[in-house]
Amino acid sequence: MHALDAVRAFALLLGIVLHAAMSFLPSPTRFWFIEDTHQSLVLSGVTFAIHVFRMTTFFLMAGFFASMSFHRRGTPGFIKDRLLRIALPLVVAWPIVFAPMAVSVIWASQFPHGGPLPGAAGWPPVLPRFPLTHLWFLYVLIELYAA
Repeated sequence: MHALDAVRAFALLLGIVLHAAMSFLPSPTRFWFIEDTHQSLVLSGVTFAIHVFRMTTFFLMAGFFASMSFHRRGTPGFIKDRLLRIALPLVVAWPIVFAPMAVSVIWASQFPHGGPLPGAAGWPPVLPRFPLTHLWFLYVLIELYAA
């Protein structure tokens, strides 16, 4: 399915645009740690549109391919496949992704706030407020597969 690979590649490239534009979001919608002084309502709209399109596209494609896998492998094979392809990467990759992101976020957030952030109250976090960072979509996929 080369056409779907091209759609996925295009959506991944849009992710670069999305993340590059996030520092320009206006104050009420700002949730990025780096804040640029040149805010843009246009980039805010572009960011929202890209995010909604990308994630909808990824989840639709995941459902399409999951349906194919389910019909090809049956229930036990599908569950094993999803555990290996979705749950295992989430568990293995989370510490690898979270540690450098946490250090980067703490360091970068000191600039706009004028110093270190207050201590992390409520640590360790629990689901659903657990900081999955960029791996949140794997957790959502697991929920969707379970449903």
